[in-house]
Amino acid sequence: MRDASLPLVHKGTLVWACALAILAVTAIRPAGVLAQPPRVLSDAETRLAAQLEEGSLQQLRTAASPLFNKGIAQLARTPAGRLRKSIVTSVSLLGSPGTSTATDRQALVTRYEYATGLTLMTVVDLNAGKVVDVRAEPNRPTPLADDEIQRAIVLAGRAVPNLATTPRAGLHVITLVDSKTTSRRYGHRLIVVWRETPPPSPRVLVDLSTEQVINANF
Repeated sequence: MRDASLPLVHKGTLVWACALAILAVTAIRPAGVLAQPPRVLSDAETRLAAQLEEGSLQQLRTAASPLFNKGIAQLARTPAGRLRKSIVTSVSLLGSPGTSTATDRQALVTRYEYATGLTLMTVVDLNAGKVVDVRAEPNRPTPLADDEIQRAIVLAGRAVPNLATTPRAGLHVITLVDSKTTSRRYGHRLIVVWRETPPPSPRVLVDLSTEQVINANF
């Protein structure tokens, strides 16, 4: 028989009581236990990575590092090469859950140089505030920066007007690498732009190194 001195607790009330108890325990848990760095870069970390990468490359150039000896000499004579155009194409956090600790904060900064055709890949330790590795590879498939994508679309749209009026989400934009060392476009920043949604468009091959459309029906 239930003791009359004890209050009657309904099942629903018990569930809510348990939930509130869990929330109370969570609320008083030390902040450090739950506050783990996110597996994405913050805006501040992205800026720091870019600053460290740029400073490191400036030092390497001043010291005439052999890192740049892999460059493709003839690209310096292209319009973009003469301007010494260089662009960071991506900044990404290295590692993923299960492969690194939550406190590891290393970023990869990828840069493409039009005057050399080099893709420069710089690893930055964000916690230590320093560059830990720099590599350079010529004529490598490299992600496109947003500015490069937009420029390629503008050039392609001059050859195929329908592309100029197509929303960005409806376009395909990919890089193309000419791997034949004897080709006059070896190392150039080549991009293909097209639309597949009806009506489909021709594939337009754009050379950002020369700011030209190479083929309007590629």
